[in-house]
Amino acid sequence: MNLLFGADSDEAGRAAAAARLASYSPIEALPPVIRHSATVLSAEKCADRQAALAELRALDDLQALPVLKALDRSGRKGCGSSRKKTDCVGCMREDLARVVGRFEALAELRAKE
Repeated sequence: MNLLFGADSDEAGRAAAAARLASYSPIEALPPVIRHSATVLSAEKCADRQAALAELRALDDLQALPVLKALDRSGRKGCGSSRKKTDCVGCMREDLARVVGRFEALAELRAKE
């Protein structure tokens, strides 16, 4: 789990951890924050990534913040097999920024408690 949620994890380590977790069976046995964090990183279809992001937003579990921040920092020209590379998370970039902002605000509020 440290590779997935660790603040010092690199993109390759995080992706490898997400892929291993996404193949876990039965996936429902994983805690929701782990399951949805792995899916938001490893799903091939944008709709699946968006659904996982929505689930993470609904959980309000700040454990997902390092994963979401790393995804938000990811390059905008890192996917695609053609010469013209595309944004891996372009379909959810705005929603991702909103969820990261929300979680950062929640972290700040919880730190003051």
